[in-house]
Amino acid sequence: MLHGGAPAGLLAYCLEREARLEGWQPAKLAIDLLRPVPKAPLGVSVSTRRKGNRIVHLEASLFSHDTVIAVANCLFIKPQELSLPAFAPRSNIEITPPDDLEAVSFRDILFGSGGSMPPGLHTTIQLRPVTALCGQGRGTAWIALPVAIIEGQSNSPFMLAALASDF
Repeated sequence: MLHGGAPAGLLAYCLEREARLEGWQPAKLAIDLLRPVPKAPLGVSVSTRRKGNRIVHLEASLFSHDTVIAVANCLFIKPQELSLPAFAPRSNIEITPPDDLEAVSFRDILFGSGGSMPPGLHTTIQLRPVTALCGQGRGTAWIALPVAIIEGQSNSPFMLAALASDF
């Protein structure tokens, strides 16, 4: 059985690939994991649920043989220029760039450097904590996956956000 992040990244890749052909960008993603995802060949089908001038709704189904195991729905919008009014709140928090921070594994955060856990996605992800991460509550970190979700393809920010959503 796979961790939910890997199939989420795969579904995001398929949805994004379909929408990027026409210049759309993701605005909202919802993924329903309906059954355990096996470590076996998987298939994905993508369909257009609605296509307008300002919004596109795509649905992707992940299946093993003939059984649907996950469904993702994504709304895409056309990028457009945006200017904020002077009264709009702005953040004055400066975020340290990832290259200025030390990389740690998810395992080390949960169990310390001496802890052990079976290998998987959760032991592959690299975190660069901006604020303290203690396994619960609020924290800020850069996340990276040093391997490709799809062989031969770079991981997009959308794919990484989908992957991280199951943590």
